[in-house]
Amino acid sequence: MLPQTVLRVDVVVRADEQLKGPYAEYAAEFLGLENVNNFDFTSYNIEKVELSTAAEPDPAQLYFVEMLSADSKDLRTLKLKVDDAGFLLAANDLNQSLPGELKKAIEIVEFENPFEGRLLPEFRISGNVSTKVDTIIRRVTVDTMMAEQIFYRARLEEKTTEQMAMEALLKIQQIRDSKYNLLTGFQETPYEAGTIKFMFDKLNQLENEYLDLFRGKSYSEYYHYTYYYTPDKKSMKNPVELLRFSSGSGVSRGTSGESVQISFTANGMEQIAGNYPETTTGIAYRIPGFSVVEIDYNGEVLYKNRITINQFGVVKRLPSRKFNAEFNPETGAMKSLFLETSER
Repeated sequence: MLPQTVLRVDVVVRADEQLKGPYAEYAAEFLGLENVNNFDFTSYNIEKVELSTAAEPDPAQLYFVEMLSADSKDLRTLKLKVDDAGFLLAANDLNQSLPGELKKAIEIVEFENPFEGRLLPEFRISGNVSTKVDTIIRRVTVDTMMAEQIFYRARLEEKTTEQMAMEALLKIQQIRDSKYNLLTGFQETPYEAGTIKFMFDKLNQLENEYLDLFRGKSYSEYYHYTYYYTPDKKSMKNPVELLRFSSGSGVSRGTSGESVQISFTANGMEQIAGNYPETTTGIAYRIPGFSVVEIDYNGEVLYKNRITINQFGVVKRLPSRKFNAEFNPETGAMKSLFLETSER
């Protein structure tokens, strides 16, 4: 078998989440914050596109060897060596030893998620109920005397959003007072510089958590998609749609969004090699083609590189004389060739 090139396209999409703070409506009134998240929304961006290749058997390039009959005067011995996938590694009929099989290097595309293992952000919201104590006075008249009995009854009452926002504002003011006291030495304790910095950073962190209740939060997630595509001669004429994507909904499985297309510009190897004489018998090998591969989205070039695409080349055959040849199993191309001439 001759190998064909299969493309693996890895796409990393970043989803930016914007969360509205539960007290966003009071951000301007209580804190003077204008630029806050007033609603939840998500935007998507294509962060990275990587392309790698792999070789697999080409179903259109399967060959067999037909030997001469045993009583033929031209009977020859042919040695063939193939790998596990059936790709030809070496062939000779000069009664020479075959080379050992080379180890294949497998490239693994890995993407690191900088947010992996992190918990999604949460808002620090205090209890939304408060305890109300009612005082009940009961007056009891016995003969000419009057007595009062006092009872206390506790009940839970749900806080309004404004009350909870006011409580958060008071917490922010307390934290800022604590930061001021820490920096001015109000505590009259000779803390080390590292200790003061640690406490100040923790107060900053706590203040930001309460501020997020008003201004909202933002975080990002990453999604990894993998697509496989096997180019053919038709791929060189028109771009091929790989997927559909939009900044509002991300990768789409339907018809919504803009098309992400992959296009090929071959270097014309099939035309150059096609000018040489063709034979119909002999060991088949490939002269692989090369192409500029470009992946575009909405006028933006996401990926561009020049790679080998076996099936964009041509298939040739060895001449019918004694030979010793080695082949590249990834491309089907010839690595070395020794021909025995008919005359010395």
